[in-house]
Amino acid sequence: MNNDVSRDLRAEQIAATILYRYFGNISISGSTNQLYDLLVSYNDGTELKFGVEVKRQKDVPLNMGSLIAKINGLDLSERSNRIPIILLYVNEETEVAKVGFLVGWRYGKPQIYRDFELRILNEKTSGLCLQLIKSMDEVIRVLSLDDLHVMKRIVFSRSIEKGRRQQAEVLYLRKMSSEYRMKQKEVVDERERLERLIKGTPQEEYPDDELDRIIYDAITEKFSNAKKKNSLLILSTELAELQSYKQWHCHKTKLLVTPNLTNVPQSLLCMLNGLELFGVDVEIYVENVFYQDAFDYVSFEKVEPIDGWLKKVTEWNMLKETFSPISMYFR
Repeated sequence: MNNDVSRDLRAEQIAATILYRYFGNISISGSTNQLYDLLVSYNDGTELKFGVEVKRQKDVPLNMGSLIAKINGLDLSERSNRIPIILLYVNEETEVAKVGFLVGWRYGKPQIYRDFELRILNEKTSGLCLQLIKSMDEVIRVLSLDDLHVMKRIVFSRSIEKGRRQQAEVLYLRKMSSEYRMKQKEVVDERERLERLIKGTPQEEYPDDELDRIIYDAITEKFSNAKKKNSLLILSTELAELQSYKQWHCHKTKLLVTPNLTNVPQSLLCMLNGLELFGVDVEIYVENVFYQDAFDYVSFEKVEPIDGWLKKVTEWNMLKETFSPISMYFR
């Protein structure tokens, strides 16, 4: 056995150990498929399977042209050939791996992710990685309880040139919990039941708290035409649809909340030096490639009453723990 083959086997052994450690109830077998080295199958009744291409960290970058050629040679009518494929770069010395997402499937056709980012695979990231793998499959699956979210979408526009207007969207996720949940409403009228089936859940039934209010109010103060819309992120297909925003131009900015000091006596202002402020990072998405930078210098600020300021900041920071940018779920 030559050194290269020996090192490849060693890398696959390390990869399998890491996968067992972080993905739990799985089986791993060697692969006869030319696209990947290992086949991972979940033993939880979901029939989720995915391929793993293993590379040593010192290997040359993956040859995407070769990968595409191999996919083109597959019999895509075979369901076993249409499974998600991830890339695992293994450091043989530290036995640490980085994961990237290579191939997903939609409507029977391969989706090849050319611009994926590598992330360390560990206990903290493995849950998110698993949900992303689910979204690369053609089977509709429910996401894990930790990944059930309400997606907040705030749409607004501004004038640019020659009477044209450019639209933008601020999007973020709020984790669902016993405190942050849908409002319950009993539907007894058949007409209302039909209307809900056609139009979906009424917007007023989605959760909305102090953090959501601050974000919406700050955006509305700068863009008075801002409108908000809620939707759920609970299925793998919804997570797959979210990926489309990765192709949009994204401006990352800050939303800062400051206390109203208008009525504070001058003699007390010096005592407020070092007063803790509250901020949250927000992402502005613009689809139009011609005016994608129309919002690149935008930031948001909201002034709130100073009464009970420290208590408010503490509350907002606690609520922010359930806040996530949608980019966290990009492959």
